[in-house]
Amino acid sequence: MRVFLFIISLTTILTMLIAGCGNQPITSNTSNQSINQESTTNTEPIPLILIDGQWVLKSIGRTDNMTPAIGNISLEIKYNSSYYQGSIGTFYYGGQMSIQGNNIDIGNMTSVPIEIEDKPPGLRQQAHKYLDLLRNANTYVLNNDELQVNCPDGNSLIFSRY
Repeated sequence: MRVFLFIISLTTILTMLIAGCGNQPITSNTSNQSINQESTTNTEPIPLILIDGQWVLKSIGRTDNMTPAIGNISLEIKYNSSYYQGSIGTFYYGGQMSIQGNNIDIGNMTSVPIEIEDKPPGLRQQAHKYLDLLRNANTYVLNNDELQVNCPDGNSLIFSRY
């Protein structure tokens, strides 16, 4: 009889513990912000998991004079936003990154040493500008499915979800 009561008590306690774990908010290890999709305004830190994914460059330049992207320039942010990789035609790049609140630090970028083709015309020049801006990025804003990465000099990169 004691064994039976012990098993019932243990089962009840385990059930209560498991049920209680299901109501806890999911948090990022680096920001301790609860993941709440309604809190993605420009004034609050963005949960890291929301920017994970594949992005395609839409426009580049100063925020008051953006230039449409030429060709297919992609960026993928992975693993709770601690790693990024991308491609510009047959040119591949990537590296470690850190994000705290709305601040971003791309860190050291590694790349495959292949010359960027100039197809379509102007892609090579825009790609070099893109890589320079990405290296210098310091903040970002997420609005729905648009990611804006900003540099201190007033230039920005605008991405849309792939």
